[in-house]
Amino acid sequence: MNMTKKLLSGALSAALLVGVLSGCSKEPAADDVAYKATGIARDTVIATVNGQKIPAEDYLFWLQQSITNVKYYGYLTSEDWSTEQIEDQTATDYVKSDALSAVTYYAVIAQKAKENGITLTDEDKAAAEQELADMESSLAEQNITLQMMLDAQCMSRDGFLAMNEKYYLSQNLHEAFYEGGPLDPGTDAVSAFADENGLYRVKHILLSTKDADGNDLPEADQQAILEEANALVAELRAADDLETAFDEAMNERSDDGRNEDGTLAAPEYVASSGQMVEEFETASLALQPGEMSEPVKSPFGYHIILRLPSDCEELRSYYANDQINQWTEEAEVKTEEIYDTINPQDFSTKMDEIIAAHQATIDAANASASPAPSDDGSADDAAASPSPSPAA
Repeated sequence: MNMTKKLLSGALSAALLVGVLSGCSKEPAADDVAYKATGIARDTVIATVNGQKIPAEDYLFWLQQSITNVKYYGYLTSEDWSTEQIEDQTATDYVKSDALSAVTYYAVIAQKAKENGITLTDEDKAAAEQELADMESSLAEQNITLQMMLDAQCMSRDGFLAMNEKYYLSQNLHEAFYEGGPLDPGTDAVSAFADENGLYRVKHILLSTKDADGNDLPEADQQAILEEANALVAELRAADDLETAFDEAMNERSDDGRNEDGTLAAPEYVASSGQMVEEFETASLALQPGEMSEPVKSPFGYHIILRLPSDCEELRSYYANDQINQWTEEAEVKTEEIYDTINPQDFSTKMDEIIAAHQATIDAANASASPAPSDDGSADDAAASPSPSPAA
């Protein structure tokens, strides 16, 4: 993607979270893009989540993200968003609700982290600062200022830092659900969650019955592969340590997908109902944790499946997501009167004007930096030729 042409119109790739700003000023700051776009100062409280005040900047960042995402999928093309429908809502209501849901979610993350003594480490804070510095340096190379980028997202520098810190805080909250963490639910709860949601954990050895072009091998060859699979099962059942022996055989023999270095791309799976082919899923669910199947025929070949205990970091992460979603649904969200005055279509139009003005500045800077053509139509030789590498 050409950053100088496209950067200002897309969502920040690293921007997953926003921070809670504090303080209030009588006069909007010169860089208050929220005020420029809506007439509402960025520190104005527009809602509360479980009593926590939500400033306009937090909400408008997510409103801009929602509008960008919805436009990507072909919506918001009508002249009046209040008459356009998205999922049984007007487009206006949809993007406002979507943004409010997002800001609620991350407010709840901050609240639950605080309740459970989960904080940012010094490394987290340093990483957030470094990301901002790296972004500023990268943008400068393209005649884009950090303020331009922040304006395009309707946020301030402090808001961006808080946003990145919330990203790390979210990670830390999820890790609190891991074994030994302050929110550790216990193995039984994780296993019950997996069962209730049709999730199961397995590893398998695939002996493929396909040729290099994906066609079925001759019947005689398939029979030989079945005999190999039966022999391998017998060998594994005789092993002193089934899982260790299984891993060795899997890494050496399995025809499942592999990385460039030859290692298995997916040495184990946390699968959901309907994700795998029927034969594989049926055989997997018939096993108890620690049990191994006989060879199971599927369209891909013969599988030897080892059922694993459900409790693992991946499933605990799913459990954490489910719990956080539940907390979010239970959150008490109240909007202020000023929230009702926010018109997403007017906001989007104003943001487009702000972005276009910055883009014009960028284009002018790039044009002035380009070498002037010589009389023969070519660029100046010195400017057109690459400079020697400092390392040469």
